Amino acid sequence: LRNLQIYDDENLVENAAGLGQRLQTGLKTLLSEDGVGDVRGLGFIAGVELMQDVEKRKPFPVELNVGGRMVNACRDRGLISRNLADCYLLAPPLCTTPEQVDKIVEIVRESAIETVTWARRQKSEI
Repeated sequence: LRNLQIYDDENLVENAAGLGQRLQTGLKTLLSEDGVGDVRGLGFIAGVELMQDVEKRKPFPVELNVGGRMVNACRDRGLISRNLADCYLLAPPLCTTPEQVDKIVEIVRESAIETVTWARRQKSEI
């Protein structure tokens, strides 16, 4: 019951609604980056999908493990989450601050650029 009291006292659920919008808006800006094919989510849960060919919705070859590389690139920058295939998944804790949401977007952007750049260099070897 104490946990529920903390949710109420700190307005965590209400804050998450605003933070979710901030996260979704920030992540949508990644669509202009090479290889970012989709950003989707609801509230404070999101996914960023990397693709070899965005126009044709063609994924990277599974052998490249692009999603796993994205997880590692984010982890190297201090963001821990997981992937499902080439989609990087996010579900930050409700106590996340607006500044931390902005940092999450920054880390995901840097990591996506690094991962896609790496994957494109590997393309000719597969």
